Amino acid sequence: MNTDQLIERLAQDAVPVRRIAPPAIRTAWWIGLGTVYVVFLVVLLSPNLDRLSGIRVPRFWLEQVATLATAAAAAAAAFRSVVPGRERRAWMLPMLPLAMWVTVVAIGCVQDWLRRGPAALTVYGDPTCAFAIAVGSLLPLVAMVPMLRRGAAMTPGPTLALAALAAGGLGAIVGCLSRASRHESSLTVLVWHFGMVLSIALVAACCAPYLLRWPPTSSAVGVRRE
Repeated sequence: MNTDQLIERLAQDAVPVRRIAPPAIRTAWWIGLGTVYVVFLVVLLSPNLDRLSGIRVPRFWLEQVATLATAAAAAAAAFRSVVPGRERRAWMLPMLPLAMWVTVVAIGCVQDWLRRGPAALTVYGDPTCAFAIAVGSLLPLVAMVPMLRRGAAMTPGPTLALAALAAGGLGAIVGCLSRASRHESSLTVLVWHFGMVLSIALVAACCAPYLLRWPPTSSAVGVRRE
């Protein structure tokens, strides 16, 4: 098959395509729907919502803001990474809010140490919190995969890891707001929340070659080997 024949074959099999929305628009849609999902889970899983209105610790709410900012930035980075020609350093977008998130929790650890001494090093087991984070992350991540597949995932592993970081951020908010009464230890938050988010990101990165797999070249262009 020569070049002219290949061009003719491609032209015959070509179908109209719909251009995907810009990353910012897709991020806004995902965050909006994800926020509704988070509110639903918090109401469903919280034993007592009145406790949230009684929290007067600014650090707690700053942590939630930093977590949501991390989720939004990671989602934007994931959507940017599947658009050919976009800045390849998209993975750096969530670094600042992520650093803020870690810093807020670390400050809490220091404050706990100054107030309680060695007792602040105790990490409490909370499987219910892990369950809340996992459930809060699952649906947003599942929803993002087909959105990413509409683009060109040139780096499937990092792309899906960013998506998992975004979904894990929403899940961490569910864990915090639904289990606020159990988050008196910042070290517990650090271990459980970041441990769960990291685990989700690692699993997602390992599954990326299967979830963001490109179609075979022959079926994609309608070319038959001769």
